[in-house]
Amino acid sequence: MKKLNNILLAGLALVAAASCNKTDTPAAQPEENPGVPMTLTATICAPETKLTMNEDGNVLKSTWDASEKISVITYTESGSSARVQTIDTFTYSGTAGQKSVDFTGTFTGDAANNIWVVYPALEYDSVKGDYRSASGLLYGVKKESDGGNHEIYVNYWGGRYTQTANADPSFLVDNLLTGTGTVSGSALTVDLKPAFSVLKMTLTMPAAADGGTVYGVEVTTTGGRIFRDAGSSSWTNIPELTYGSIVTSGRIALNGSTGIAVPADRKLVCYMPILPRGSFGAGGITSIQVDVSKTYTSSGIYWGGAYTATKTLTADPAIPAEAGKMYRLELSFD
Repeated sequence: MKKLNNILLAGLALVAAASCNKTDTPAAQPEENPGVPMTLTATICAPETKLTMNEDGNVLKSTWDASEKISVITYTESGSSARVQTIDTFTYSGTAGQKSVDFTGTFTGDAANNIWVVYPALEYDSVKGDYRSASGLLYGVKKESDGGNHEIYVNYWGGRYTQTANADPSFLVDNLLTGTGTVSGSALTVDLKPAFSVLKMTLTMPAAADGGTVYGVEVTTTGGRIFRDAGSSSWTNIPELTYGSIVTSGRIALNGSTGIAVPADRKLVCYMPILPRGSFGAGGITSIQVDVSKTYTSSGIYWGGAYTATKTLTADPAIPAEAGKMYRLELSFD
């Protein structure tokens, strides 16, 4: 892993030692800032989609696992002028099932600068030359000293969101959580909030699908923009989480080339992360179409779905979309 170039804490200036009498003696190099050991109290704020994935009303309840890592990013300025200075990793090892736990680590940033906390944690990738989460959900993070900018890229495809079993939302465990950190002495606190909502789809497959295998689901809307295009990446500005362009479709893979077998009751239950933008389409949605693919080729899923179902939304086309909430859609392909 590449060695970090730490930023000095505010108020701790290191003066290079130099001889007043010997001009041929080089000045001593400033010592790297060793940082300040800190306790980071991280609380997952409801609603949330993180770990346990137990459905409770319109949310997927979340708690911390017994072993976790989280990243603390310090940056200067804002908007297009923002520059990442330090990226510190804090760890937790303890009892699973809690919403608020204490992480420990060393803070090497400047407490006077902006502090942004993200989960999953970032690690330096020497091949890609950036900081990214091991899962690949977050990537493209670079420090200013490495020629970096202020973008943090969010990977929506490339296998990141691949449901592995019917009615199993556990693949959402690394759903992006973010928050603004506050330092007080040797304590750092943050309330983490989810960046995405989740669409739960209960799809009753046609009789013709009996004994078959499903590899992917694609959702398309008309009359309003609701989903990210899963085939491209989005980006966020620190710290507002302002995302890139929105299109009217979303996709999810089902267990890669293995697919998911159509269950005996023909009810296929899928979970799709979606990007809230205040409402499901500012202009109001008139219909949602779901295509289910039963074809997997050498290049991936063939999205010309064999089965298609459409639902018209007329009663309340502008459903409020709140990050962390789970929205349900039931469709029958018969």
